[in-house]
Amino acid sequence: MDIKARIGRIDAGTYAEAGTLAECAETAGRLTFDALQAEADESWNGGSTLTFTFDYPAHVVNVSFSSEGRYLFDSMVFEPEAASDLPPFPRTSGEMDEALSRGERSAECFRLTDETVYLLPSGATVHYAGEEAQAPLVRIAGIFLDVEKTRAYLQKLASAV
Repeated sequence: MDIKARIGRIDAGTYAEAGTLAECAETAGRLTFDALQAEADESWNGGSTLTFTFDYPAHVVNVSFSSEGRYLFDSMVFEPEAASDLPPFPRTSGEMDEALSRGERSAECFRLTDETVYLLPSGATVHYAGEEAQAPLVRIAGIFLDVEKTRAYLQKLASAV
């Protein structure tokens, strides 16, 4: 199976709980610079980072490397109108709050100016566009900093609101 197909088989919940694509069973040991570059739908150079993009019907997966070829981070970006294709993951911040209250998920919530962000135990962050219960899922960002540094950063942003 090719790398794009393997990435495409990873659902939002599995990715969020794992924290990175590299920790998901479908892609373990397979996310090399060369393999990603060969199958990416597009790539873009941001100066100090090179990002490979993989397009799917309901979302896009981005995998970023340093200019030296070192793996940095990954993310899933969702089209809110296609969010119905994401079961069993909460599609709105209200659904996430309900899952938390029922004990189905564990996360810390940060209400920012234009988004609601949930920090998961894995270190991944889940982003909903807006602060209302109907705010749609727009992104799951894989681990970039450790959990404590991510928490401190989000607390700083939330306190500025």
